[in-house]
Amino acid sequence: MQYTYNLDNSCETIYIENLSCKDAKNTMKQSHYHDFYELYFYMGDAMTYYIGGCAYAVEKYDLIFINRGALHRTSYHNGMKERTLVMFRPEFFKILKDLAPVYAVLQTLSKTPVLRFRSDIKERLRIAFAELSALYHADTEHGFSLQIQLLHLLHAVQQYIDSGFLLGVSEAPPKKTFAVPDIIAYINTRYHEPLSLDLLASRFFIDKYYLCHAFKRITGDTVTGYLNKKRLTEAKKLLLSADYPISEIFQLVGFQSQNYFNARFKEMYGKTPSEIRRQRRA
Repeated sequence: MQYTYNLDNSCETIYIENLSCKDAKNTMKQSHYHDFYELYFYMGDAMTYYIGGCAYAVEKYDLIFINRGALHRTSYHNGMKERTLVMFRPEFFKILKDLAPVYAVLQTLSKTPVLRFRSDIKERLRIAFAELSALYHADTEHGFSLQIQLLHLLHAVQQYIDSGFLLGVSEAPPKKTFAVPDIIAYINTRYHEPLSLDLLASRFFIDKYYLCHAFKRITGDTVTGYLNKKRLTEAKKLLLSADYPISEIFQLVGFQSQNYFNARFKEMYGKTPSEIRRQRRA
């Protein structure tokens, strides 16, 4: 699924989008990252949500939380696809002098990416997301009222979790992909090292052709594609937060060629590394 809007390439701090359709055109073929948080309230028929190396069977009125930098994609089955998507950064909450309470709630949500509540709570969430979406699309300034509404929603979800209203959601990983979560974790921590398909296959005692098939099946991406996305994500973080020159950053995240790094970076973000660096200094 391609979003109609990408908060990564914007100076804005919140975006809310609704989707309702009956075809499968919105199934993601590849997993992706982004540098903002995502609340995904699902109101359609059964679907599968892939987060990291796990697949979750999602039902109507489940709430999905996507953490910053988490690899994810959706896979819709036959039937109605309907959801409200809330993408935001903590900086949106200008009303707060201290963002610690917001980060505390987000930390709680990150422990259980797919939340399924009892029936009465599901209805409360449906109403809350409908009201939040209506307010967003009515308020062109996205100011005080919207901040209060989203804070109230996050606080309510925290209370529902603390009160024990959560129902269990089991992981549903595809067959024969037992090594993929471990390989993803390995890449996430060693992306800066020289990694190859042969090295990973040897490290995890798995045939490299089977590894390619299994990895593609669960993530929707190739091993190389996933590795490049991870390296580019980390490179962007360094461009915006550190003083390393670009001529060093591409090596710090594991690329061997600056030209290749520049090309892949612009392909992913629509801007060159130099343009991203200038955003920090603006």
